[in-house]
Amino acid sequence: MVDRVTPAYEDKIEIFIYRDVNSEAQANHFASQQGIRAIPTMVFVDGKGKEVTRIVGSTSEGDLKSKLDKLIK
Repeated sequence: MVDRVTPAYEDKIEIFIYRDVNSEAQANHFASQQGIRAIPTMVFVDGKGKEVTRIVGSTSEGDLKSKLDKLIK
């Protein structure tokens, strides 16, 4: 679902990183640092690396688009 949503935001989001914390050792370290305790979790950070919001649990395409729209305003 993320792959279907993000192309529409390529000109608005500078960097988008998708990590599968189930399969990558480095991603597991990231999850631990970010306090991720549930999968899926989407963490949104600003240009300085500060968390601005997160989505914990499953979300719909519409809800993800809505969250992204609010963040880029």
